[in-house]
Amino acid sequence: MIFDLVVSNLLSDRRFRFILFVCLISLTTACSIHKNNHSPPVPGRSEISMEETLVHFTNYAEQIRKDWKIPGMAIAIVKNEKIIYAKGFGERTTQNAPVTPHTIFDIASLTKSFTAALLAVQIDEGKYSWSTNVSKVYPKFELYDHNVTKEFEVRDLIAHNSGLPADAEGALGNFGYSIEHTIYALRYIKPVTSFRKSFAYQGIFLEVAKEIIQNVSNESYTDNLRKKIFDPLQMNNSYLRTEQGLNKLNDVAQPFLYYEHKNYAYPKDFPYLSQTWALKPGVAGGGIKSSALDMGKWLIFNMNNGAIGNTQLISAKNMNFIHSLQTVIKTSKNGDIEQAYGEGWFIDKQEYKPYTVLYHPGGGTGMHALMAYIPEEKIGIVILTNQYSNKVPEALYKRLFDLYFNKTVMKDWSKIYLQEREKMVADEELASKTDECQRIKNLNLKKYVGAYYNPVYKKLVITKQGDYLSLSIGPLPILWELTPCKDNIFQAYWPNPGGMDIPMLSRGQNLVKFLEGKNKEIHKMIIPFLNDDGCGVFVKE
Repeated sequence: MIFDLVVSNLLSDRRFRFILFVCLISLTTACSIHKNNHSPPVPGRSEISMEETLVHFTNYAEQIRKDWKIPGMAIAIVKNEKIIYAKGFGERTTQNAPVTPHTIFDIASLTKSFTAALLAVQIDEGKYSWSTNVSKVYPKFELYDHNVTKEFEVRDLIAHNSGLPADAEGALGNFGYSIEHTIYALRYIKPVTSFRKSFAYQGIFLEVAKEIIQNVSNESYTDNLRKKIFDPLQMNNSYLRTEQGLNKLNDVAQPFLYYEHKNYAYPKDFPYLSQTWALKPGVAGGGIKSSALDMGKWLIFNMNNGAIGNTQLISAKNMNFIHSLQTVIKTSKNGDIEQAYGEGWFIDKQEYKPYTVLYHPGGGTGMHALMAYIPEEKIGIVILTNQYSNKVPEALYKRLFDLYFNKTVMKDWSKIYLQEREKMVADEELASKTDECQRIKNLNLKKYVGAYYNPVYKKLVITKQGDYLSLSIGPLPILWELTPCKDNIFQAYWPNPGGMDIPMLSRGQNLVKFLEGKNKEIHKMIIPFLNDDGCGVFVKE
């Protein structure tokens, strides 16, 4: 729903492309490696030391960082209750400032596991339970299906099993709509599957969880994070992105976006981003910024099922619930569960069978991150990068675990993912050569002018500006230029808020269609960019 989830290139969906120039030079910082041999390898495979594993891993990590042209990256690896490896790679800014294990990155959707933990804290305190109806602790909660509203429990808020379309209301935060309105508008989103029957990734229900956490504690989500998690775990380089203290720090990664074979840096002064983030959209689902070392502590805490030393911060019972299956994603032909989702964690039971991998990726504003660990072996890794649209974190966690288990045949996941990206880029470049808008002149634009309405986005207004139309969306507002094509179709142009002459709307999502009623009068407008969840149809008033 939020800006964290909408910045993207290469994907033909409604995600945005904010792009600015950067020059990058490879520079690495020192790393620390502590001796700690792993458990016996899979039978029949030769054992190598942890030192050898980490040397191989480091070489591979640096090589694929360069292959993907990632400006900067930080990695921490944990084994048992120790951070055995922490290293920075490359630069955190366009000024060649080196990344260190302390450098702060946007961890995006890794935040979901923290929100799950805060719910667990309040459950331990007896405020409610996982099976408490959401409407009981948050009376404003209402969905399209009243029966589902009555059945929706706290455990469902982070399980992605609502039955709503994926990323429902995903664009609202980018046009300045408040969280209060976004939650209220849930009652207008029609489900596409039955409740608790399938997986569809969401962000909005994390915001409902945030409201519950705040209302029950009478404290802000930020204060809850700091008091209940950051301070006890000594995560001193972790912040919510809305905290003012972030602006005073130097060791913070600058976000980048890779587009058409080049890296572009986001500007440090980005008014549009400041405006949207001030509304606090998506903070409970993707608003934390942290360092590799701090996230290493978070992994250890999860491996220890909520314990810090001799102190049980969250009950083992509730941590086990967080790490247990809630929603099935994929099964084998035999019906065995291969992929599932817990409470803020993906669960992989197939890739390293018989071992289970708990993991979560996160794509933020010019950032991509991932954390993963194997509970049975208490080994884990966190990878933070300052470039969106790369798959290096996915390739690295698999390489580490492949090395740890001494696999005799290891896939080069980076190569596989790079080939996939190159194909997508080539397909996109080929498609761009075809004119999707056959422009026409001398069209009567006045018949399209007026106000258009639906209950989610409220009133959108179209005015005539010379030989094109101007479409105003949301409270900010955001203005699109609509150029007429044939068959009542208009091509939309959204000026880049970062100041670059690069389209914000991907191919296919940049067309707006008008429908005629009686007497050839315009009575509806369809905006594909807003219609993935069925909310892109507007009736002319």
